[in-house]
Amino acid sequence: MDMYTTGEIYEVLNSFEKKLHDFEIYVGCKVERSEQQFVKMPSGKEKKIFVTYYDNGRLNELFKLYLSGYSAGKLEGRLQSS
Repeated sequence: MDMYTTGEIYEVLNSFEKKLHDFEIYVGCKVERSEQQFVKMPSGKEKKIFVTYYDNGRLNELFKLYLSGYSAGKLEGRLQSS
C-alpha cells in the first residue's frame, strides 16, 4: 500500500507541521500546502497526489528531508522485525 491509499501521507504532513510549531522553527513563510494534482500512474490510472507538498520551495525541501527520515525509520523498523 502506498501512503496516499492509507492516508499516511496526511499523518506525516500533520506531524511535520506540528513539529514546526512545537519547536518554533522559523521557516520564513506561511505553512501552506500545495494543491494535489492528478498524475497518470504507470498502470494507466490517474491518482491525485502532491507534486510538491508546500507552496514555499524551502519549506518543501525541508519536508522532503523529514519524509526521508520518516521513511528510513519505517524501513529500519521493518528490517528489525523480520
